[in-house]
Amino acid sequence: MRSAVRQNLALACGATFAFLWVVARACVQSVTIDEADTFLAYVAPQAPTHWLGSANNQLLNSLLMRLTTSVFGVSHLTLRTPALIGAAIYIAAAYIVARAIARRNSIAVPLLACLVLNPFVMDHLVAARGYSLALGLWMAMLAMPLSAALPPARACALASLAAGLSFSANFSFALVDAATLLLVGAWAWRRGVRPGVIAGCTLPGLAAALAISGSVLASWPRNQLVYGSHSLAELFDGIQKCSLYELNPYLVNPPLRLALERVSCLLFPLLAAACLWRGTNSAVWHARRPAAFAAIGTAAIAAHWLLFRLAHVLLPKERTGVWIAPLLFLVAGSLAAVPGGGAFSRRAVAVMLACFACYFACCLRLTYFREWKWNAEMQQAYRVLARYDHTRGLKEVIVNWRYTAALNYYRAASAEEEFAPVEPHLPPYPAGADAYVLYYPDEEEFIRRRHLKLAWYGRLSDTAVAIDPRLEEPPEAPLNRSDDSQSARRHRSAGLAGKASRAASLLSAADRTPR
Repeated sequence: MRSAVRQNLALACGATFAFLWVVARACVQSVTIDEADTFLAYVAPQAPTHWLGSANNQLLNSLLMRLTTSVFGVSHLTLRTPALIGAAIYIAAAYIVARAIARRNSIAVPLLACLVLNPFVMDHLVAARGYSLALGLWMAMLAMPLSAALPPARACALASLAAGLSFSANFSFALVDAATLLLVGAWAWRRGVRPGVIAGCTLPGLAAALAISGSVLASWPRNQLVYGSHSLAELFDGIQKCSLYELNPYLVNPPLRLALERVSCLLFPLLAAACLWRGTNSAVWHARRPAAFAAIGTAAIAAHWLLFRLAHVLLPKERTGVWIAPLLFLVAGSLAAVPGGGAFSRRAVAVMLACFACYFACCLRLTYFREWKWNAEMQQAYRVLARYDHTRGLKEVIVNWRYTAALNYYRAASAEEEFAPVEPHLPPYPAGADAYVLYYPDEEEFIRRRHLKLAWYGRLSDTAVAIDPRLEEPPEAPLNRSDDSQSARRHRSAGLAGKASRAASLLSAADRTPR
C-alpha cells in the first residue's frame, strides 16, 4: 500500500505541476490576435453575437468566456478561464489514463509528461480558444472506460455527453470524437451492455450538441473551411514541428541546446521504429489498449482523408489536428506497458518516451505561444501607448494588422485611454499619425525614412512602437482631458458595453482570416 501511495503521489505531483504551469501562463501571457478577435466579436458586444457561425467562434468557449468576463470582469485570467477548465479536465483525465495503462512509474510518469508537457498541446491548453475544452472532454472520453469506479452503461452515457460538448467546443474534433465514442460503445458491448442501452447512451451527446450548436451549424457559412493540410505528409509534418518547437534557452545551456535541436528531427522516427519493433512480438498482437488507441487515430484520419478526396474538405493542420499528438503517445505508452513480448523492445519504447518527456520539459515557457509569437508583448506595447495617451494626448495610432485585435482588446479592457480604436493596416502606411505599432524587421526603413522615434522595441516579438518626435516636445499647457469633449464621447462609446456597434466589422475581419 505504501508503494502504491508513493507511485500515485509521484504521478499526482507531475499532474499538479502541469496545471500550475498552465495557470501561470494564462496569467502572464499577452492576449493574441485570435483570442482578442473572439472577445471583441463574440463576447464583448451586448448583442448575443456568440450564436453567429464563424471559424473563429468556437461556441462553448465563447459562451463560457462571456460568463466569466461578465461576472468577474475582464482580465487575462477570466478571458482564459474556460481554457483552464478544459486544461484541468485534460490533465485529470490524462492522469487516469496514464495510471490505468501503466502501473509502474517508469512508464506512467514519462507517458503523463508526454501528454501534458508537449508544447504543442500545452499552448492550446492555455489559449482562450475552444481547443482546450475539446481536448479535455475528448481525453475524458478515453478515461471513462478505464475508470474502475464507473459501470459500463454510465461510462457510455458520460462519454456520449463529453463527445457532444467536445464537438461544441471545437467542430474540428467531430470525427475523432465519433471514433472514440464508437470505441466506447464497443467496449460497453463486450461488458454485456444491451444494444438498446448503448443506443440510448448516444442520446446525451446528440442532445448536447444540438442544443448548443444546432442553430450555428444550420447557418454555417460555406466559405469557412479554408485552413488545412493538402496531404498526409503535410499533416504529420505539422504535428512534428509543433511538438518539437523551441527548447527554452533559459533552461538548456547553448551548446547542449544546439545539439539537441539538431537531433530532434530523429525523435519521432526513432519512436516509430521502436513501436514497430515492439509490434512485431506475438505477445503484443492481442493487446487491446494499443490496438484501441491506434484504431481511434486510424479511423479518424481515414475519415478526414475520405472527406478530403470526396468533398475537398482539407485535412487537419497543426492546431486542428492537435488530438493526433496525444494519440501517438498513448499508443506508444500502451505498447511499453504490455507485459512479455521481449524485454528489449519494451525498454526501447520506454526509453523513447523518457527522451520525449525530458525534451518537452526543456521546452517549457511562460510568455508566448508558438503560433502567435509576434503577439508575445502586446501588453507592454499597449502600456507605452497608454503612457503617451495620458501625458501627450495621443490621437491617431497606425497599427500593423498583426496587432490590431490585441491592442483593441487592451483598450476595451482598460477603458481609460481616449485615442481612437485602431484599424488594421498593410504597407504603405499613411503619414502623419501620432504613433505607429509595427513589425520592426519589415518596417525599419519606414521608421527611419519618416524620422520617427523608436519609443519601445520588444525583442521577443520584434514589435516596435514608433512615435512622432513632436510628442516628445513639452506641451505648451498642461493637458486637460476633460476639455476634449469629442475624445471623451469617443471614450464613453468605446467601453465594453458599446462593442456591439463594431461587432459586424470585427466579425467580417475575423471571417476573412482563417483561424
